[in-house]
Amino acid sequence: MASKFGFRKAKERIKERAKEAIFELIEKDRNFRYALAGALGLKETLEKIDEHTKILKDFAVEFSKLRDETIKLREEVNELRKEMYAGFKRHDELLMRHEEEIKKLREDMNEGFRRVWIEIGLFRKEFEKEIREIRTFMERLSISLEEEANYVVSYFLEKRGIKVSTGRFFLDTEYEFDIYGKTDDLTVVGEAKTRVSPNNVHEMLKKIDDAMKKYPEFFKGKVLKVLYCMVAIPGTIEEANRSGIWIIKSAKEINEPQI
Repeated sequence: MASKFGFRKAKERIKERAKEAIFELIEKDRNFRYALAGALGLKETLEKIDEHTKILKDFAVEFSKLRDETIKLREEVNELRKEMYAGFKRHDELLMRHEEEIKKLREDMNEGFRRVWIEIGLFRKEFEKEIREIRTFMERLSISLEEEANYVVSYFLEKRGIKVSTGRFFLDTEYEFDIYGKTDDLTVVGEAKTRVSPNNVHEMLKKIDDAMKKYPEFFKGKVLKVLYCMVAIPGTIEEANRSGIWIIKSAKEINEPQI
């Protein structure tokens, strides 16, 4: 009985070793694997499996390359993203700096405009003051010139034996004369100006002629037209002579009155 039991155990060990050997050959020996598959009618199937296995291995290699390229591309994209974020940050910082500079420039401009308007306001006040002073001076000069003109005209007429008092005369808003006076047979009428020209001569003649037509009762007898001035520009005296106007410049007779 003991020998029979030992033989059985030895047989099982041999069987186990044979299995292990067969599995090892299937795993490692391609020719054996194909021979076994052929014996079992699986050779074609095994060849297809090997072919598919090769395809899968090739695919795995390509997939590995693709994965490496994808990883590399992802790294490049991440790097590009970092650079873009850094660029955006620099741009934002630059924009904020420009905004601050623009804000400062606007403040400086507003302050400059404020100072300019203050200066303009001060200048305007000073200018208006000077204009008022000039206007006041001109009014005083005009009044003193009228007074001088009437005094001088009366003086020269009195030297010729004609006593007549002259002064400013107002007919209406259109007809007002600086020099006006009359006797029974003589009317003296004219203007007093600081500076006269030939145009002033024409204007005065027209004004007097129109007033004579509208108010003939104020121009009785001989009408003596006189122009008193401080300065006569070239051509004025010649035009006054042609027009029969008695012209007096700075208290000096330039021509003879037509009396």
